[in-house]
Amino acid sequence: MILLLGNGYVGCGLAQKIGANESQAFAIVKSSCGIGYYTFGHEIGHLFGARHIVYRDPSDVPFSFGHGYCSPDVNWRTVMAYGCQNHAYPRIQQWSNPNVSINGIPTGTQNLEYNAKVLNIRARYISNFRVPVRLPKANKVAWMIPAIYYPMLLTL
Repeated sequence: MILLLGNGYVGCGLAQKIGANESQAFAIVKSSCGIGYYTFGHEIGHLFGARHIVYRDPSDVPFSFGHGYCSPDVNWRTVMAYGCQNHAYPRIQQWSNPNVSINGIPTGTQNLEYNAKVLNIRARYISNFRVPVRLPKANKVAWMIPAIYYPMLLTL
C-alpha cells in the first residue's frame, strides 16, 4: 500500500521495509515527488528489495546486486540512485540494469547495481500478497476481493 501525502510532508517518501512481506508492504510518498521525481516507483522498489547506491547503502540484504546506479558521466541516475558522489542528475525512469545502456553507458553492473533483477525475482512473490479467496456458496461461486477499507463479496 502506498499512502500519498500532501506537500506538507518533509521528505519525498519512506518505505516501511526493504524487501517487505505482505504485512510490511507499506510506504508513504509526498504528492509533489510521486511522479516527476519518480518517488512512487522508488518506494515500491524498496518494498521489492531494491536499495540506494552502494556508496550510501553498502548493505547486501536482501540482494548483494540490488543497488541503484549513478552514471559516470554525471548525466543521469537510475530510480533507486540517491546521493551520488558525482552528483549525477536527473533521476531517470530506468532501474539499474547492466543489459540496458543509455548513450553507450550501461545503467548498472552484474554484481552490485541490478535492480531490474531484484524486481524480476520478487515479482511473483509480491503479486501473491492479495490473492482472491474462492468461497463455495450453494451452486454459485463467490469471490472475496480485498478492498482498501473492507472486503467486498461479489457474486458471479
